[in-house]
Amino acid sequence: MSMIITAKDNDKIKYTKSLLKSKNRNKESKFIIEGYRILTLAIECRAKLDYVFINEDFEKKQEHKEFLEILKKKGINAILIGTDEFKKYIPKTNVFFTTQGNLDGDKLKAKNSIYIELWHGVGPKPSGFAQENPSKDDIRGYENIGEVVDYFIVPSDFWKIIWGATFKVEYSRIKSLGMPIFDYFKNSNGKYNLSKILNKDLSKYKKIIMYMPTFRKGFNHNDVLNKSGNVFNIRKDYDFKKLNKYLEKNMYLLCIKPHPGEMSKFAIKESENIAIVSESKMLEHQISVNEIMNAFDLLITDYSSIGTEFLFLNRPVLFNVCDIEEYKKNRGLLFGDSDFWFPGPTFRTQKELIEETEKLLNDKNYYLNDRENKKKLWFGNFHDLDASICFNLISDSVSFFIV
Repeated sequence: MSMIITAKDNDKIKYTKSLLKSKNRNKESKFIIEGYRILTLAIECRAKLDYVFINEDFEKKQEHKEFLEILKKKGINAILIGTDEFKKYIPKTNVFFTTQGNLDGDKLKAKNSIYIELWHGVGPKPSGFAQENPSKDDIRGYENIGEVVDYFIVPSDFWKIIWGATFKVEYSRIKSLGMPIFDYFKNSNGKYNLSKILNKDLSKYKKIIMYMPTFRKGFNHNDVLNKSGNVFNIRKDYDFKKLNKYLEKNMYLLCIKPHPGEMSKFAIKESENIAIVSESKMLEHQISVNEIMNAFDLLITDYSSIGTEFLFLNRPVLFNVCDIEEYKKNRGLLFGDSDFWFPGPTFRTQKELIEETEKLLNDKNYYLNDRENKKKLWFGNFHDLDASICFNLISDSVSFFIV
């Protein structure tokens, strides 16, 4: 749904308009935005899209081919990155929006443009220069991003400290304007979207739980290997039958969404009370993970940024710390303090998993103060960053970059 914000005193609109009025503008008002979530939002907002940039791997998956067919029907041209056709568009662009910092080299070819980095998540993982021992690739990559990005957008002033250290940039280039994914968290019909993905009637379940572990193989990282063979990495008392019986007895639905890069590692059993949220079904229905998050009464995660972001909804989070010693040793946590990043209970065993789940789902005051305090620190008083303002304030064409 397209939402137009018209309040004259809205800082987000003033800031976006100031970008449009910059003297350093090319004749064509072209924008490049990177990221599937913003592309789908642009389509929902009925923005006029001229073209989409794709990398060479994008076309290899069948579901991506189907997506490209949808774009073709809408008259949106798909241009392969690195081709001569791609290169001719870069210098014509006057504003870049990305969520992965991938345009560091191309930005140099459009020196008068403005580069705005939204980034793709906030959470406890140290990255870039905020790591204790960054690799040479980390240093080179984050240094490049810090040099070419004009503005970083963060959810609150707290993250200015993190981003300043991560990218080694001055605070004046970091703007506390919110986080676009919270549009989806706040406004999506999560249960309806989830029912489409799972092809399930969700009305029969009293509570719906989501388990989303972090990605263990990030940029130049192989953080911790799962040695248990089960998706929770529980090493002592994991018992699928007991877990499923508990869920069935209480009429709970447990949804599991492993990171797409790690789907093949686990043989996850499904049942009436355990369901996998698959990437292929999400793409088939044109639904992103952010459009189902408000369907869940409880989130279970580990060190993923989603554990921080889900707090925006002020709903309970349960943290899996089965391998926290290894994770701290291999990757670490910002400030080195797990208690700071976990505004909820933790578990190492299946017994603890079940016990803490029951408390969180049945006692609304359990960890409530911790959640509220951390929500205020991490997200301030803002309600969302309506990413649609980026499109409602653009009168001409918009071009998109997908990586």
